[in-house]
Amino acid sequence: MITVEKMNIGGVNMVESIQIDPGGKGVNVSRVIQRLRGKTVALGF
Repeated sequence: MITVEKMNIGGVNMVESIQIDPGGKGVNVSRVIQRLRGKTVALGF
């Protein structure tokens, strides 16, 4: 995810910050389960 102060469509956009999060179908589902106070374990290779 990137953050920009203002989205300039068709022009140059300067990035203020970058955030890298794990993702993918299994990880996303696990994150939602956790937010709903469920128990989950996400494993990957």
